Amino acid sequence: MLLLISGCLTVGPGEEISIANWPNGYKSAAVATFDTEAASPQQLGDIAAVLSSKNANATFFVVAGYFQKNPQDLEVIKKYEVASLGWMQSNWANATLTWEFQKSEIKRADEWLRSSNFTPVGFRAPFLRSDAATFKVLESLGYRYDSSQYPGFLPYRVGKIIEVPLSLNFDLYWDKNVTGYSTLPVYIIFQKSYDEDALFTFYAHTKRVNENLQDFSHFINFTSARNVWRASAGEVAEWWAQREKLELRIKGSEITVKNNGDASVKGAAIKFKPKKKVAGAVATREYKDVLYAVLPEIPARGEVKVKIE
Repeated sequence: MLLLISGCLTVGPGEEISIANWPNGYKSAAVATFDTEAASPQQLGDIAAVLSSKNANATFFVVAGYFQKNPQDLEVIKKYEVASLGWMQSNWANATLTWEFQKSEIKRADEWLRSSNFTPVGFRAPFLRSDAATFKVLESLGYRYDSSQYPGFLPYRVGKIIEVPLSLNFDLYWDKNVTGYSTLPVYIIFQKSYDEDALFTFYAHTKRVNENLQDFSHFINFTSARNVWRASAGEVAEWWAQREKLELRIKGSEITVKNNGDASVKGAAIKFKPKKKVAGAVATREYKDVLYAVLPEIPARGEVKVKIE
């Protein structure tokens, strides 16, 4: 009997065999993203230092026009992904979001970022004001993803663009007078995304993060203690586009994953609930009664097989 599915298969009561949401056996993903407005080199450097000390990746969304006279201020974040937050944030405040307006603002920012040796593939709309025209503009400029929509806990596709949705705005939870309990919802929501093998997207302004570096560092430690892929938004979008092209087949105890894409896929994993003994995986990770079996690299238009023992 051959069972074919692109994502998840329930094979019996309480049982599941599926292509894992995240690569390399990670249970969930967490993305730290920062809106970089008129940030100082000191602010950016302090945040980068915390990230570096925790070996965590991140994405900085840059308002290009704010740095046109001092591009050197961005040097400290060049080791991280730099994405676009448009040309001038203030221009979006009360603008009618026509295609022409958005194309002008996004293209101008894109040209400046590239002239400053950045290669943006992602965008966040100022004030999170995005619409259908935004996606069309991004497609026309060859962008891969947007990160302006929330709430959401898994990426999704809009045309050729992957949306990396926001989980919540961290700025709202940092209040020095009540931070002891005001940040609690952040951890509750993160835990929910973790339990559901989902995506948690941290979203805050650099100024607010800099004012709360200790709390930010604590949160990074909290995620580090779990089986979480701490990726950039661009890495998440790229992975999700690859995962969409994977196809799962089950025949008896043999499991095949086919890659329908034109590029090889590294790190794809199969989730088994309850966990099984699996032959052919290059690595495994366990979480309670779940096994994540990491597959060998799957060649373009090729396939790999594992067996349940």
